[in-house]
Order: sequence, then C-alpha cells, then structure tokens
Amino acid sequence: MQPFLYFMISLLGASLLFLVQPMAAKAALPILGGAPFVWNGCMVFFQTLLLGGYLYAHLLNKALPVRRQPLV
Repeated sequence: MQPFLYFMISLLGASLLFLVQPMAAKAALPILGGAPFVWNGCMVFFQTLLLGGYLYAHLLNKALPVRRQPLV
C-alpha cells in the first residue's frame, strides 16, 4: 500500500507542476516578450525543478528509514 501511495503523490506533484508550467510561461510572455526562448526557458526551468524534486525524493529514500520519511 505504501509504495502505491508514494507513487500517487509523486504523480500528483508532477501533474500539478505540468499544469502550472504553461500558466507561468503565459504570465512571463508580456514581460519578456513573445520570443520562443521564453517558452523554452520556462520548459527548462520547470523540468529542472521536477528533476530536482525527484532527486530530493531519491536521496531522502536512501538517507532515512521509511518511518522517518513522512516527518521530513
């Protein structure tokens, strides 16, 4: 049960991140201009953020026992 719960939480976090990404890019377009690099920059930023979150979860899994992980 617990691995499935972790999987679902991870899936929910990634889904929310992919929902926020276009909204943030659309908000940045008037400020930074409508060039393609704005969309590409947002894509790189959010993908890096997602990868960092997965790295954090991986390191947390390796460093702490399962009972202490929810406390973090």
